Amino acid sequence: IRRPPRSTPKPSSAASDVYKRQDAPAEYDYQFERSRVLVKILGGSLIARSQARRLLKPITGRFREIVFDFSRVEALGQGFVDEMFRVFPSKHPETILIITRPPKHLAPILLRMVDKFRVIMVDNSVDK
Repeated sequence: IRRPPRSTPKPSSAASDVYKRQDAPAEYDYQFERSRVLVKILGGSLIARSQARRLLKPITGRFREIVFDFSRVEALGQGFVDEMFRVFPSKHPETILIITRPPKHLAPILLRMVDKFRVIMVDNSVDK
């Protein structure tokens, strides 16, 4: 038995299409504003600028606040830190980066970024 074609296309479940369907028109005051981004998906050591760009690219321009969970990060490199906390905020001043759950040994590095750039750190460090 053959069915007639649908009059409306079936909505896609691709992440980009889901985001598009969630966006409200600019005249409305409610839109996606916050996203929890888990940095641990990249692995234990975040060293290179390319890792920061890969992490930030899919969420750039979509959210006003981005929360990063650093709880499983073991090491940070200068390139990653510079790209994520200096370069990105200077290119996207409308976006606020929020750091949460940094390991105690990385907290001093991240605190320097908070002092210099538009970054917020929620002080709930974790022991490693």
